[in-house]
Amino acid sequence: MRRVTSLHESGLPWEDTLATLEKETAGLGWIHTIPNAAVITAGLLYGDGDFSRSVALTVRGGLDTDSCGATAGSVAGVMCGAAAVPDQWKEPLEDTVRSAVFGFDGVRISELAERTLRLAQAEV
Repeated sequence: MRRVTSLHESGLPWEDTLATLEKETAGLGWIHTIPNAAVITAGLLYGDGDFSRSVALTVRGGLDTDSCGATAGSVAGVMCGAAAVPDQWKEPLEDTVRSAVFGFDGVRISELAERTLRLAQAEV
């Protein structure tokens, strides 16, 4: 993550950052934590606080696109706030989670967000 941050801060373009990361993480396996963390970090940094751009750049980075895109979307959503997440991303979900986790299938996303906030505030 520090390496990605330094590449971003140096003004290196997105494409060149990806090429550098690919070279530097080569041989670490087909899907691996370090390259995934790097592409997520790059997507968030180069996304410049824009939810859609952050997710799109992360997915364009390749690797484990579904997991990386979801992770980038989660972090970007927290960073931007729910109001900044475009409706095109929210409306198809109909505020509902589909889950194999017992007791959570069909739960409202808004309910989970409120629950998470309550738990976070209780820890402070």
